Amino acid sequence: MYIALMTSLFIGANLDFFILLILFLKKRGFVNTIIGYAIGVICMYFISATLGQFIQTIFPTWVIGLLGLIPIWFGIRDEGEEVKNTNLNNSIFTITIMYLTSCSADNLALYVPVLSTLSIKQSIIYGLYFIFLSIVTGILAYFISNVRIVSIIFDKFGDIITRVIYIGIGLFVIIESGLLAQILNLVF
Repeated sequence: MYIALMTSLFIGANLDFFILLILFLKKRGFVNTIIGYAIGVICMYFISATLGQFIQTIFPTWVIGLLGLIPIWFGIRDEGEEVKNTNLNNSIFTITIMYLTSCSADNLALYVPVLSTLSIKQSIIYGLYFIFLSIVTGILAYFISNVRIVSIIFDKFGDIITRVIYIGIGLFVIIESGLLAQILNLVF
């Protein structure tokens, strides 16, 4: 179950960056883009896992379920697409910083609630899985960057797909943490 959740979490958190990743691949080269992207994913994952473990030590598990409301909010909010600056040099550092600055709020909001439900061992295993997924995503983006129809469809429906994934992740956190059961126990 967790592998599907973590895959959905990765996709949901990185889908909005996918178009920018395709642009970087086309303009800045494969190696620098993939390395910069992977470093950004690792940094974001590490920060989120650390925050998640810290939160676990302070609050009961069911309280952590309240964090599930954050990705749900990201899924239902009505906010225009932000324009992202792609006029950057090709350094790995620049691509990493671009990932961290363009995705940090969304990714922290999605990662922390889920990662706060994992053990330290699970966090490490899924961190390695995220590295694998970032490499696979980069390779996929490279091939997709050469297919015009996919880019058109992605531009048209990417926002809707991202929203559905965010809401699904939030609901999972609320249910998995026991928050829903706690609320039902209070009501009934």
